[in-house]
Amino acid sequence: MTVELGFGVGNGFTAATGDQLTFSTEFSAQPNDSGLSSTSQFPFGLFGAADDSPNFLIDGFFASDRTGFDLVQTDTMISTAGYYGEYFNMFGAWNSQEDVVDGLFWDFDDDADTDNLLMAWQTGADEWELRRTVGETCEVGNPTNCTPGQTLDVFETGTLDEIIAILTDASDPWEDIFATGAIEDLANLNLNYAISLGDIDASSFTLRTTAHAVSAVLLPTTAPLLAGGLGLLLVARRKRKVGAAG
Repeated sequence: MTVELGFGVGNGFTAATGDQLTFSTEFSAQPNDSGLSSTSQFPFGLFGAADDSPNFLIDGFFASDRTGFDLVQTDTMISTAGYYGEYFNMFGAWNSQEDVVDGLFWDFDDDADTDNLLMAWQTGADEWELRRTVGETCEVGNPTNCTPGQTLDVFETGTLDEIIAILTDASDPWEDIFATGAIEDLANLNLNYAISLGDIDASSFTLRTTAHAVSAVLLPTTAPLLAGGLGLLLVARRKRKVGAAG
């Protein structure tokens, strides 16, 4: 994948020169301690350590280390240069929405406007791995600051019905609490960077992203430094109710 700065679209695209606009080298991209002016990361909820973020109390579902693409940045282009972290080892090349594995999600607050918590994932034909359990994880020294879910010390494996049975009591109305669906964030990638505007005469410029197809995004030239984030939009997670545990 490459991201390029220039003008025009399609066959009329012309790369920018360094005096017109560049990817800024004075910008500090997330994470704040990266020391880099452009970074890529898959979502924190799947990969990341809670100790490294003030916004999370529970580690990422798959790994506590972040994962994404290494990047090569020039004045007018950012290119991927291989993976860091566990993503490629676990899932191969960057998955599309059609390729991601299914997960079991917990609707812990019965609120359609909040994200459900990923509890288990499908590793084979009716083979599942449970990595979290119900309950809360609270901040050490501050028991009033808590988040839903607890990471298991030892992961459980079994069929979907067996995993459901571990999570619920037979008398609970669990059909309205747990649902399976695609782990869509495995297809979502954040790219953090900033654009420094120089001497340009045009009223707009093009940010061209090349992966399997080429697209152009026109941005206004209204500020000397534009902080950018190129990523796939998060979409509402599909749900389907799971069958009763045997």
